[in-house]
Amino acid sequence: MYSEDDNNCFNFVLTFLVSLNQTPFTGWAESKVEFCQRLILPKTVMAAKYIMLYRKVKGNGGMIVQ
Repeated sequence: MYSEDDNNCFNFVLTFLVSLNQTPFTGWAESKVEFCQRLILPKTVMAAKYIMLYRKVKGNGGMIVQ
């Protein structure tokens, strides 16, 4: 049964990663905090830096080329 705290999508992913028994993900997935610090937070910081740079370039009349 779904539980907001103990049985949710995030818990499913962590349990799945632990079951794969693949270093270093297995160790990281044993703790929600460590998993977030090792995998999610660095990508979030990188995305925030990119968004800030994009806004500064666009806001100062720069050209965004895709």
